[in-house]
Amino acid sequence: NARTTRNDNSSRFGKLTQIGFCESGTLRGARVETYLLEKSRVVTQAIGERNYHVFYQLIAGASDIEKKEWHLADDVSFYKYCAGGRSSPNVGPGKSKQESESGASSTHIDGVDDAFQFGETQRSLRMVGLSDTEIASVFKTLAAILWLGNVEVENTE
Repeated sequence: NARTTRNDNSSRFGKLTQIGFCESGTLRGARVETYLLEKSRVVTQAIGERNYHVFYQLIAGASDIEKKEWHLADDVSFYKYCAGGRSSPNVGPGKSKQESESGASSTHIDGVDDAFQFGETQRSLRMVGLSDTEIASVFKTLAAILWLGNVEVENTE
């Protein structure tokens, strides 16, 4: 889920239910298909929106050891994909936390503790059967996605 201008916890997924009936009109069966509504959510958000919650949870909740292992910055605003509708990140190496907090209100949701939610996400992944190694791989992949968002491609012609 992600924060939009209308909802702090908007689902980015949809469900399509197909119901089959016999010629007599009785129910024959049903099929439910889940699909991603917004593939663009990862790379861009409108002003005041925030990306998928898990990116913010990862930065807020990862331990210092995990941040070092996954090469994560301490401030989510360092990542373009979490710029909250701004075209470039608000902070980079050498900028103070106070500088990074100005104008970054879309990264925070009142009443939501992203660090706590990170722990809940880890517990949920364990409950569905993922090992600690698999969970670390998920978060390592998310960290890589954040870094890919900061890659800039230049035209060399």
